[in-house]
Amino acid sequence: MDKKKYKIKVPVGWIMGYLRYGHFEGIVELTDKTVEAINSGSVFVKDFCREYLDLVVDDYRVEDYGDIGDIELEEIKDVR
Repeated sequence: MDKKKYKIKVPVGWIMGYLRYGHFEGIVELTDKTVEAINSGSVFVKDFCREYLDLVVDDYRVEDYGDIGDIELEEIKDVR
């Protein structure tokens, strides 16, 4: 019996748990004035992070999840 490779995605309706910690990251171009504002701990930093950087969750705990949605299967063809 031959086997084929598949990428599988199974969405869930909701997730409940705890986000423990994370960080913002990204690559941006900054003026010297902006760097000074960031280094001074200005309130501006919070808005800057939200607008220009990606929030990455480093640690979390999932305690429950909702109904499973429609399964998506995509066959992976060998590229040679």
